[in-house]
Amino acid sequence: MNEAARARRLASAAVAALERHRAWIDDLNVYPVPDGDAGANMLATLRALHDGLEAVPDDASRAAVAHGAARAAVMGARGTAGVILSQIVRGFSAALPATGGIDAVALARACRAGSDAAGRAVRNPVEGTMLTVARAAAAEAEQSANGTVTELLQALVRGAEDALARTPGRLDVLRDAGVVDAGGAGLVEALRAVAAEAGAGPASALVVLVPEAEPVVDTWRRAHTPDGASGMPAHVTLLYPFAPAGEAEPDVLRSLAAEAEPFAFDLGAVREWSDGVVYLEPAPAEPFIRLTRRLAERYPAYPPYGGIHDEVIPHLTVVHTDDRRARADAAASVARSLPIHCNANDVWLMHEVNGSWQRHTPFRLGR
Repeated sequence: MNEAARARRLASAAVAALERHRAWIDDLNVYPVPDGDAGANMLATLRALHDGLEAVPDDASRAAVAHGAARAAVMGARGTAGVILSQIVRGFSAALPATGGIDAVALARACRAGSDAAGRAVRNPVEGTMLTVARAAAAEAEQSANGTVTELLQALVRGAEDALARTPGRLDVLRDAGVVDAGGAGLVEALRAVAAEAGAGPASALVVLVPEAEPVVDTWRRAHTPDGASGMPAHVTLLYPFAPAGEAEPDVLRSLAAEAEPFAFDLGAVREWSDGVVYLEPAPAEPFIRLTRRLAERYPAYPPYGGIHDEVIPHLTVVHTDDRRARADAAASVARSLPIHCNANDVWLMHEVNGSWQRHTPFRLGR
């Protein structure tokens, strides 16, 4: 595939993601003014970028494609969020090597250049905005520069998602409104789509869904967790990230699930970690731990929690935010409904489609 066609595919993926999430992003838009158009402006900017790439000849050099992308984004930028997005594109494009392969080191360097260019374009940058999300994503990319491009892309998205979840704790207007930053949310959705199209593959996860908890936690999760905002139901994670859905070996997963028995459990206690996560603790925890370890043994390339934590601690995340008030309110709210009696009958393979989590395949526990 030539450079122009590859760039068009990436731009198309980002446009599709923003089209899907525009209304939600607009609803989040309370900063710098509550005009409800951040999603629309970012979408218009990305459409301008895509249209500009359509005008680039198929045989254009990478430098010419990068220049065309940057110019189209800057000229077509709309609103504050669109302008910042265009500067990320401009800085990123300018930092790409003119010839040769693009390895993880080069990609990390371009991510940093994009973040820096956006930061320089804002006269008085404020923490808790899409600038914060872009900077955190670039930092995660740099941390993964010694790995593969796929690993870097996955880290880039994780860094953006984590920073987005923390924006209410950094900006009072977001905390008071109970939302994450709109521009940051748009950036996360665009990065997810581009990373998936570029080779990281759509995100996937193996989870135990907990529908019994939905009436209690759904509102909190949608407002204060990145996966909840993207449609992931209440769940206890077994493995995330996991293999792309198309590579998940359903027969193997079906066999592994059949080796475990269905089980009942209670969500009876609210706990909190120091990184801003309020969660519900399932009891007993042992069936989740055994199931997680069995899956991790079969799929060593996908350790629990991406290998960040050694200990398996089953949990159902309620909120993930730096906002102390939101954490306290969420904890008090869900505590009034405990205990919640639940049943685990399936392991679900979940995957992202255009930035939205969807059910893919259930695997029944027991024979």
